[in-house]
Amino acid sequence: MLGDLFSLGYSGLRGADDLRRRLEDTPVGTIFDVRLQPWGRTPWNGPRATRRLVEAAGCRYVGVPALGNLGYKRGTIEIMDIDSIERVLTDLREGQSVALLCVCAKARDCHRWVLAEDAVRRQPDLRVVHLPGAVGRIR
Repeated sequence: MLGDLFSLGYSGLRGADDLRRRLEDTPVGTIFDVRLQPWGRTPWNGPRATRRLVEAAGCRYVGVPALGNLGYKRGTIEIMDIDSIERVLTDLREGQSVALLCVCAKARDCHRWVLAEDAVRRQPDLRVVHLPGAVGRIR
C-alpha cells in the first residue's frame, strides 16, 4: 500500500508543539527537509535544531538538500537534483506517509509544489496533501 505525501511549510510554527498540532490528524512518520540549506529563522535554524524539533514532534527527520531550490533568491524554481525525489518515493512505496518540509507557508508558492508534481508523475496513484500554512509569526 502506498503512503500519502504531505507538504508542510514551517513559517509561523514556533516549535515542536506547533508542528505536532499541524500533523496530529495525519499519519506522517518521516519529515523530509527539502531546503537547499538547512538554515532559517529560529527555531528552525540549522539541521540539528530542525532534527530536534521534528523528533520532539514524534517524527523521523531526513535532510535532502539535493531537493532544494537553487533559484530561491531569484524567485524561480530550479531543483538541484529532481531525481532525488526517488528517496522520498522509496518510503512512500513502503507504505509510509511522509511530509516535505520547507519554510514557505503556501505550497503553491514553494518548490514543494514542483516536487509533489514530479512525485505524482513518477507515481500516478500517489495522494498529495498540502497542509495549510500556520497562522502567526515566528518569534
